[in-house]
Order: sequence, then structure tokens, then C-alpha cells
Amino acid sequence: MNLTRLIFQNIRYYAKSWLITLIGVVIGTAVLTGALITGDSVQNSLTALVRIRLGKTKYALAPADRFFRKDLAGDLASASGFSAVSLLRTKGIVSVPGQALQLNRAEIIGVDKNFSKLWIGEDDLTGFILPSDDEVVISSNVASRLHVNPGDILVVKFPSEGFAPANAPFVSERSEPSGIRLKIKAIAGNKSGGRFSLDNNQASPFNIFISQKTLALKMGMPGFVNTLLVAAGDRETTTDILNNLFQQIWLPEDAGLLTSEILPGFYQVVSRRIFIEDTLAKTIRKSLCNPREIITYLVNDISLHGHSTPYSFITAATPGISPSEPGQGEIVINKWLADDLHAKPGDSLTIRYWVMGPVRSLSELLAKFKVRSVVPLKNSKTDRALMPDFPGMKNTGNCRDWETGTPIDLSKIRSKDEEYWNLYKGTPKAWISLTDGQKIWKNPFGTSTAFRFSGNSQEHLLIKGIRNLNPLALGLTFIPVYKDGKYAAGNSTDFGQLFLSFGTLIVIAGLMLSGLLLSFFLRERLEEIVLMRALGFHVRKILSVYFIETLMMSAAGCLIGILVAVIYAWLMIEGLN
Repeated sequence: MNLTRLIFQNIRYYAKSWLITLIGVVIGTAVLTGALITGDSVQNSLTALVRIRLGKTKYALAPADRFFRKDLAGDLASASGFSAVSLLRTKGIVSVPGQALQLNRAEIIGVDKNFSKLWIGEDDLTGFILPSDDEVVISSNVASRLHVNPGDILVVKFPSEGFAPANAPFVSERSEPSGIRLKIKAIAGNKSGGRFSLDNNQASPFNIFISQKTLALKMGMPGFVNTLLVAAGDRETTTDILNNLFQQIWLPEDAGLLTSEILPGFYQVVSRRIFIEDTLAKTIRKSLCNPREIITYLVNDISLHGHSTPYSFITAATPGISPSEPGQGEIVINKWLADDLHAKPGDSLTIRYWVMGPVRSLSELLAKFKVRSVVPLKNSKTDRALMPDFPGMKNTGNCRDWETGTPIDLSKIRSKDEEYWNLYKGTPKAWISLTDGQKIWKNPFGTSTAFRFSGNSQEHLLIKGIRNLNPLALGLTFIPVYKDGKYAAGNSTDFGQLFLSFGTLIVIAGLMLSGLLLSFFLRERLEEIVLMRALGFHVRKILSVYFIETLMMSAAGCLIGILVAVIYAWLMIEGLN
């Protein structure tokens, strides 16, 4: 009998014992290899997901609560030579008419034709289908969740956010969602923008792509966006270069400022965010010639000797705005307020007003002022323009419809108060010094609501001043989203080690089982070894027989284990997905 035949006969004779040993090897190999394959697959998937999320996007400007011109994308593209794409993003609710199916936290993304540039020209990108004004493109997970197909109708609802920060004083936190019915044009796959997201998150976002023009109109901010994407391609650039270019091309509108001519030769600068941030106020003071600073505030009550006037605007300003200049601790009132309170010069008025704290907490404070003088009430455009454009107040027909973000006691509003609003709108009933106003109405969003100046528009001076201001001071800075995504994927948890650690006990148990079975098995064959020695087999040949048998079983166990590991890894990845 030759050696090969002897080995196969041994394997056949001891098949049951070898099978048990084989199972132990298969288990150990499957768990060990499967863990490593799964970990490596997950790592590669995270890296590939960055490309799927961002397309060609390398950098993004996405401030938390600021809006800037849509045209800024074109200006940046001209200045840099890179492709720049504007987006308008918000969150909303998506539902299917006539059904109970609904998504409560959908990502609503307003796109234009330039967005398609981010998803073409590469082997792994298949192109984005652009929706028209009455259409919508949805991600595949939205289609699966809502059980919809192209041609179906969706109702998309989102808040009319406005430019003002949600926590600013007198900005209503209630926002009636705008709802629009849109026809599904297409379902965007992962490689065609469907999984677009700027967040380093493995979860698939529920993306709803609609026309940027339609979304901006419904949100009340036509021509404005809140996200800028830059596709730099293979050209070398840095965030510093982009930020410097941005500073060279941005305009006052991108900082939220708006200049208007309220009378011939008389101009006013206001902020779409209601209050002008202190950083911008400082820039305006330095840039313009002799600007007059203003803060107008809504007070809860002005009272004197048992008489009370509810919910009135008071303006604090530098000299040249008030009809009569009050000193510190003094107040100038118009005749309407003087008649209502039976007030005269020398009287001491008490005003009560809200101060907003963290998380929209409110505290009512009071201040006392001595009446300096009583001035005639003028129904002038300049006086009405002193009231900031509070979103819940400027377009209301009467005081009872105000949405101020603060408690309003409707029982205090009298017919004469409604008449004043109808005739004079937000014309202030009183004036105090700017020093007093900024002291008592100081808030984190700014201590000015307007600046006024005479003469030429001075727009060029304001632009020059803005371009001397670092946009980072307002939270406007580019982020290398692609680089950060790759870094996060490459430095995330070592999933191979993680899955291996989960299966360590199984691996150890499998190896111990295999070792014990093999040891026990060889002891059983001790008589066979003695017999082979008696028949003249050399020790080296006997060892060769047992080594080859063990090697064959181990190799077979490893091969089967690898096959099982591939199946195991596939099941794990499917489960993770």
C-alpha cells in the first residue's frame, strides 16, 4: 500500500471523527474571515458613501440660519473658475393625498439646473433629473416608504421661515407651513443625487428635490438661498482661498442688509434679520458718512397715574431722528400718547417691556423716564419706516392679528389702539436717547434696527466696508466637506476589529474544540501508531501521514469556512444596510 492510499483510507475509516474536527475548523475560519471581510466592506462602503452623498462637491458654505443671494454662486464661479451651485434647504412634511402615509422629517431641497452638474461626467455618477416648477424628484427611500411611483402626487409642507432668527425678539415661533401639490417626475438613485447630504451620516436622508424658484417663493425669500456648493475638480484649492474670494465678492445683501431710499436723498439701512448684529453695526458706522443709529422696540405698556397705553413702539436714536432730542433718562412723546395718558412735560412715565432670554424665556422689566416734551403726531413715511419688519406684524390688518412671539393680552387692546394702527401703523409714540434704548433693550441679536443717512446712497462705501469684514464673523465660511467625509470614513471605528471582537468567543471556542477533538482523535489512534512502528514504518513517515491528513482536513475546513464567511459577510452587510 502506498502512502497516498493509506492516507485516504485513514480519512475514510475515521470519517466521523474528522467531520467533527472539520466543523470546528469551518466555524473558526468562517467567523474570523467573515468578521474581517465585513469590516473591510463596511470601511470601503463608508468611503464610497462620501462620493455618493456629495457627487463632485468638494466644499460647502452652509450657515445655520443665514440666507444670501442666489447670484452669489455665479459670482463665485466667475471669480474662482470652479463650478458653484446654490441650494435652498429646509425640513418639511411629505404626504400622499388621500392616504395615511406621511414623512415628518423630510429634507426639502430647492435645486436649479446647476445641481445636475454635480452628478455627471464620472463613471460612478449617473446624472440628476431636474424637476420643473410643479414637479418633484424624490429619493428611492422616500418612494419605498410612501409606496409611490413617478406620476403620483405628493403634498409637500414646509415652514415659511423668513430671514429673522427664530429666537430673536418679536419673531413668532409659530409658522404656518406652506403646502404645495407636486407631481413626481422621477426617483433619484444613490448615484444620481438621491442620497445627497452634507452630514457625515450613514443613514439615508429622505430627500425631496423641488424647483428652487418655487421653494423660495413659498418660503417668502425669492432670489435667496442658504447653501453654496463648490466642485473644485482636480484643481488644487483650500478653504482659505475660497473664503478670501468670497470676501472679495460678497455684498451687503449677503450679510442681510438692505438699503432703501425712503425720501429723495434720505436713505435707510435695515437688516432682513430685524436686528443688526453688533459686528455689522460697527462696520456701518465706520463705512458711512454721519449715519444715524436707531433701535425701535415694542413695549408692553406705557403708564402714568393709573392711565395705561398698551403695545406701543418706542424709538431710541442718535440726534437728528427724533422730533425733539431727549437726554438720558428723558422721553419725548407724541400728542396722541400725551392725550391718552393725560401726560405733560415733567411727568414720569413707566414703560414695561419683554426681554428675551435663553430658549425664548421671557422676563418683563420696567424703566422710568421723565417727559421732556410733547410733539405733534405726523403721519409721515419716515416715521412709519422706523418700525422694523417684524414678520408676524408688518402685514396685519389690526393689532389683534399680531404674532409677536411674546404674550399679547387682547383684552387690553382698545378701539383707539386699532385706529392708531390703521392710520399710522408702527409710527413710534415716543422717543428716548440711543444710549438708554441700547442699555435696556440689549439682546444677543443686535442693538440696532436701522441706520439713516442723507445725501448720496453711499452704497459703494457700504460695499467697501462689508468687503473689509471677514464673513467668518457672521458664521459664513466654507467647509471642506469631501475631505472631512473621507477623513471621517478612514478614521472611523475599525469595523474589522469590532466584528472580530464580537466573534472572539466563537473563534476561541471553535479553535479549542478543534484542538481538543484533534488531540483526542490522535490518542485514539495510538495503537495504530504502535502497529505501524511494528510493521517497520519509520517515525518520519508516520508523522508525515498524520501531518498530511491534518493538513488536508484543515485546508478543506478553511476553504469551506471562507465560503461560509462570504455568505455571513453578505448577510451582515445586508442587515446593516
